[in-house]
Amino acid sequence: MRHNGRAPIKASRMRPEHLNLREGETPLAVCPDCESWHRLTRSMISPHRDSSDTPTKTGERRYYGDKPERRRRCPGSAQRITMDLTPEQWGQALLAADSTATGRRSARQHHKPIQAPATPVTKMVPALPHAADVLAAYSKHLKECRKSGAARGRRPRDAGDAARLRS
Repeated sequence: MRHNGRAPIKASRMRPEHLNLREGETPLAVCPDCESWHRLTRSMISPHRDSSDTPTKTGERRYYGDKPERRRRCPGSAQRITMDLTPEQWGQALLAADSTATGRRSARQHHKPIQAPATPVTKMVPALPHAADVLAAYSKHLKECRKSGAARGRRPRDAGDAARLRS
């Protein structure tokens, strides 16, 4: 595999979150051009095709008969990376980058203000007057009507109605 002719990038100059140098895992790096993750082979980003002109996915077959044309090779493909970091140094740089990122984020959560609790039913002012107040107002009105003589339109039907109207 031949490199792309560009000057090699030092691993210490790359952002630590753009590298993966964990023990036991395949070393990975982010392509500087297409910004996708690719395997590091012999200190180079493995060759890959440009993803900017990927065919659109449809329910139909991509082609009939002959194979389609191949996409062009990504310019960042086969980019050399000089490994001047050990996995321990990379891990420390990754932790330092993470701690600065968390320092930029606010630890304080912003919530909506808490609503005041509803007034208990026992302490609410009644919207309607009590039955005793209604009865007192009715009897007062009735007495005034009898004095003026305006109560002639309504006659008591039985003795119970007459007794209730008098009281």
